[in-house]
Amino acid sequence: MKKVGIVANQYIQDSAFFQHQDATFTFQGNVTGIQNVDALPVLIPIQHPEHVDEYLKLVDAVLIPGGQDVDPTLYGEKLSSMTGTISKPRDKFELELITKVLEKNMPLMGFCRGAQMINVVLGGTLYQDESMIEGPIKVEHQQKNPMSDPSHYVSLAGAGAELLGDRLAVNSQHHQAIHELSDQLLPVAYADDGIIEAFVAKNPDQTILGYQWHPELMVTAEYSIKIFRNFVNTIK
Repeated sequence: MKKVGIVANQYIQDSAFFQHQDATFTFQGNVTGIQNVDALPVLIPIQHPEHVDEYLKLVDAVLIPGGQDVDPTLYGEKLSSMTGTISKPRDKFELELITKVLEKNMPLMGFCRGAQMINVVLGGTLYQDESMIEGPIKVEHQQKNPMSDPSHYVSLAGAGAELLGDRLAVNSQHHQAIHELSDQLLPVAYADDGIIEAFVAKNPDQTILGYQWHPELMVTAEYSIKIFRNFVNTIK
């Protein structure tokens, strides 16, 4: 059975629900999405970067889900008041993980922050906040309705359109966004304000997939199942 590593997040706020202890977690939709396409999900906790190679021996592909803001210093900008919560241990671990995954030419997919982190590791940059996005069209990237419902449309092209069609309603929960896309990536979906919503690798011999929205929070939607299945099918 094909094995997909899912990078877990850390809950480090004081909570009686967790007996005032930190917790390692991922949304169930990440696990279910992999299971639904007949692959085995394997949770990878945020660890010391030097252990990345040992974790990668256990899996065939890696999924990096959403979470905290990406530290702006990773793409050459100063931390500003617009940046929300960051996790330096997660940034450091994922930087090493993504680098090694690409060196080994393993399939890689990111959702929301995960897509942003892939872009940053490959030399791209981010908007620290959606207020920096210029243009006459405004899109609600941090939706107020439940994340199980779509909130805005994206237009797709190339491999994105081949998989999901020309136009798609997606959910959205982010205030950072891709600014300059890495020259190793190809955009395949845009929001109506011009923000890149999905990308693939330029190199046809690589599998790098990034989605700015959250398929794991609409995991039973037909297009979400297609996204998970397409990823797992790239595993040799």
